[in-house]
Amino acid sequence: MSTRDILIEARRLIEPKEHWGQGRFRWPRICAADAIAVAAPDVAGKRDAMDALSQALPVPGSGIGEYNDTHSHAEVLALFDRAIAAFEEENMSAAEIKAELYSRWQDDPIVPLCVRIVDFVSSLPQDQLQMLTFRRFLEALGKERIDDDVMRALTILVSSRVAALDARGLLVDDDQTEHELSARELAEARASGQLVHPETGELVPEFESRVVPFFVPSSRLRARG
Repeated sequence: MSTRDILIEARRLIEPKEHWGQGRFRWPRICAADAIAVAAPDVAGKRDAMDALSQALPVPGSGIGEYNDTHSHAEVLALFDRAIAAFEEENMSAAEIKAELYSRWQDDPIVPLCVRIVDFVSSLPQDQLQMLTFRRFLEALGKERIDDDVMRALTILVSSRVAALDARGLLVDDDQTEHELSARELAEARASGQLVHPETGELVPEFESRVVPFFVPSSRLRARG
């Protein structure tokens, strides 16, 4: 269930005025935050929907509970409408990215593969977007190994011209301690041929063999819906 779906369902729950409450109330009266809690299938979904609603407040992050208790039923419903609209506007980026791919590369046979990757990432729930590995992409694309087409498609999607994905890395120490590397740190290490350990400050020998590459959606393709 996406963030958008949770917001829509929560709004539906309190749309009848007799089902909405302020301050101390009894079931079936619920406030905006409780409506999200009821609509969300899990903790991660609740958190993402609460964040989205919070960002739609006149003062972002000022408090959903306070807003619910100091504003009218119509204003609370309008708050949900703003959050849903903002979410939908943000996620137009997936369509824009695909249109840009076709515009820039036109008849290049790599474009359909890029589009399949964008669609796959866009379809994932928020809690599955933290570490997109090569294996995840292979499974989604029905491939058994990383070939030149997959590498080229991912390179295009990471490029600054498209900026759909951010490339990152996970540095694994000998004792299996993991350290996440940002896109900038990874790019600088590959450009210089040297990686400075984020904690010890020492150079990591043969760092490429110790770094597990992965991807995350960029802010342009922050799939929530």
